[in-house]
Amino acid sequence: MFVSGCFIFAAVVVLSSASRASGDLSVKRTKEAVILSRAGKSLSVSLVCPKFLVQDQWVGGQELPLKLTGSLSTASGGRLEASYAPIAITGSGQLEVQLHVEWSPKDSTLRKWTRCRMMETPHTAVLKEVVLEQIDGVKDAGCTPTVGQSYPVFLPGFFAGVEYPIAAVRKTNSTVSLGHRPGKTLTPGQWFESRKTVYSAVPVGEERAGFKRYVAAHRPGAGTFHVNYNSWWTSPCRIPRRTFWGW
Repeated sequence: MFVSGCFIFAAVVVLSSASRASGDLSVKRTKEAVILSRAGKSLSVSLVCPKFLVQDQWVGGQELPLKLTGSLSTASGGRLEASYAPIAITGSGQLEVQLHVEWSPKDSTLRKWTRCRMMETPHTAVLKEVVLEQIDGVKDAGCTPTVGQSYPVFLPGFFAGVEYPIAAVRKTNSTVSLGHRPGKTLTPGQWFESRKTVYSAVPVGEERAGFKRYVAAHRPGAGTFHVNYNSWWTSPCRIPRRTFWGW
């Protein structure tokens, strides 16, 4: 989700259904996308190859799957796996890419992530950023996404975001990008798996409330292990600043 003249990005588009509005949720797959539809609103989640910043070179972002396996069922869930032609990295061999999409009817949530590995080279390379999705035509994202904090994006009837506390979600003009910056050294032949993007269908007008329900349903429960990376934000019970600093 960048604006960068010479690149084409996988797009997520919010569409208005021409058919009569319905409360029924449906999940359909096309050659280029998975379509979530509910109550006259649709969200198109792209199956185009994600975009990668390897060293200082952007690659991917426009290739359609060479192979697409698996299936999705609105009622019972399912999973898709897409693979693409190897992507050339100037001076560094090729990047092999897989894309995974999983639908969970239990929480009306679609998850998407990618796996990649360096091939045809003896050299390592640093994967600086992964852009999993682009949302175009967003007038109001419901928040102000910035790099470094994983903010959700609120769309009519949907919310989306990166399921990771530290993400690279940002809005430039009317374009929002969903991704993260792993800073991972890719060793030839070894797979790297990205964080997951999440897309969930909710009643129109309940996007923020639906997101809060999602967070509550997936937070660590009592008696489980919890990694607290920032006490002001992620503690099950928020700790006031005064407790730490005395002011």
